[in-house]
Amino acid sequence: MANKKSTRKTRKVKLSIDYDLLPAMSNGITKANETSMAGQIWKGADSISNKEQRFARASEVLDLTKDLGIDSNKVSWQFARWRKFTGAEKMTFEEVAKACSK
Repeated sequence: MANKKSTRKTRKVKLSIDYDLLPAMSNGITKANETSMAGQIWKGADSISNKEQRFARASEVLDLTKDLGIDSNKVSWQFARWRKFTGAEKMTFEEVAKACSK
C-alpha cells in the first residue's frame, strides 16, 4: 500500500491565554497584582506571548520594561516566576492556551 500524502489543509487558529481564568496560585506561585511593579512585568510578558503566539523570551520582556525604569534583576526574577506560574517550563503555549479556553 502506497503512502498517500494528506491533502487536508490545516487552518491556523490564533490562540491567546486568558490569564484571568488561571487560579490565583498556580505551580506554587501566587499571581502578581496587576497594579504592582511585578504585575507590569507579567502584563508585558502576557502581551508579548499573546501577540507572538509563543511564550515571551526574557530579552523581550527586559526590552519592554526598560522604558518603565524597572531594575533588570527584578525583571529577571519576576520573569522566572511568571514562567513557572504559566506552566511555560513544562507545557507548550498551545497547551496552556487550550487549558485556559475551557
